[in-house]
Amino acid sequence: MPIAVDWLPGLREQVFNQEKEGFVWTPVQISGTPENLQEDLSARVIKVAKDTTIQKAEDTAGQAIDTGKKLFQKGLNELLNSTP
Repeated sequence: MPIAVDWLPGLREQVFNQEKEGFVWTPVQISGTPENLQEDLSARVIKVAKDTTIQKAEDTAGQAIDTGKKLFQKGLNELLNSTP
C-alpha cells in the first residue's frame, strides 16, 4: 500500500488517484525547454494543500465557536441559578 502520498489528506483522491501494482500514479503535463521546464503537478499538489489547510482552519474555528457558546451558556445558567 503506497504511503508517500498519505501525508497530505486528499492528495491520493484528488491527484494520485490511479493505482497499479502497489504504486499510485497521475498524469503530468510537461512542456517548455530544459532551461524553462513547465509542469502541472506542483500546482495541483499546492491546491490540495491549500484546501486542506483552509478546511482545518474552518473546522478549528467552528470548534472554538461551539466551545465558546457552551461556556457562555454554562456561565449564564450558573449565574441565573445562583441569584437569590
